[in-house]
Amino acid sequence: VEYKGSIPPGERGALLADLQSAFDDLVGEDIATTIETLPKDDAEKVCNRLANNFNFSEIQEDDVRVVTVAGWPCPCGGT
Repeated sequence: VEYKGSIPPGERGALLADLQSAFDDLVGEDIATTIETLPKDDAEKVCNRLANNFNFSEIQEDDVRVVTVAGWPCPCGGT
């Protein structure tokens, strides 16, 4: 997931540790995950089906990689 914003330098270490712990928990749960490439219009419909959380006007590519974890799709730039 792409993040826009800033995290104060003094908080980054603790946040990274929290994120790593949460990630480890998710991996341990063996939650269903899929990765697919969709045309931009289809990806926008899928990713914004519940709420308009993603601004697809910023995506320049015709196709978008979408990662779905536990039924929640999210555009992913491949980081």
